Amino acid sequence: MTITDILRDLQDPNTSPGRLSAILMFLSADYSRKSEEFSKVVIMRAKAWKELRAKHGSDKQAEMEWNATPEGIAETMLRLEMKSSERMQSAIKAMLRTKEHEARNQY
Repeated sequence: MTITDILRDLQDPNTSPGRLSAILMFLSADYSRKSEEFSKVVIMRAKAWKELRAKHGSDKQAEMEWNATPEGIAETMLRLEMKSSERMQSAIKAMLRTKEHEARNQY
């Protein structure tokens, strides 16, 4: 399952509740994996911060150097991917609630 497949399914109003639930489980597991990676990068950042801050005159300069490192780029990418996953999970939950209400003729 790829993000492209997930987005295509989310844009289709006829996606079945079973498929939506499967996507939700996939996104939850993927979020958990990314969260674990993110925590490792944050630990690396904490270890590197003292050295970076000593080299620069301000926190902003140290931050900019960190963001240019492979680990800083990974941190930014993971943060964005996790936020995207949260939004997709929220949309899926809303779609499932709507489908449940439709099934009960409450709409």
